[in-house]
Amino acid sequence: REQESSKSERDASEAVRQQQREKGK
Repeated sequence: REQESSKSERDASEAVRQQQREKGK
């Protein structure tokens, strides 16, 4: 139950990190 929520938040964090990396590029 909490793991599912953590997976969703991790996916969102990874997507934001990738977008920031492309912007910094």
